[in-house]
Amino acid sequence: MIEFTRRIVQALVDDPEKVVVTEVSGGQTTVLNISVGSGEAGKIIGKKGRTIQALRTILIAVGAKEKRHVIVEINDDFKHPRKMENETPAIRAPGGYHDRTKAHKMAF
Repeated sequence: MIEFTRRIVQALVDDPEKVVVTEVSGGQTTVLNISVGSGEAGKIIGKKGRTIQALRTILIAVGAKEKRHVIVEINDDFKHPRKMENETPAIRAPGGYHDRTKAHKMAF
């Protein structure tokens, strides 16, 4: 199952040498971890997740033949430029719509 998954993923990405598929088995469950190069996860996921869902459907069918539950995970080294590690959460300033509504109701 690892080789099958690796060949499909390599056909989808631009840099097939960076594709690594590992398998973790336990009981009746198998977890397939797919690691790809930086920024390549989107090519595996596809528009609205259709490509990864198709891959999961195939792997689930293969796993069902072996009576195993299959979980597929994607690991990507890509760090989004807008996401900073020390980013502080946004704080909503007072005086928004809900604050005015409460004040208006309390005044009458």
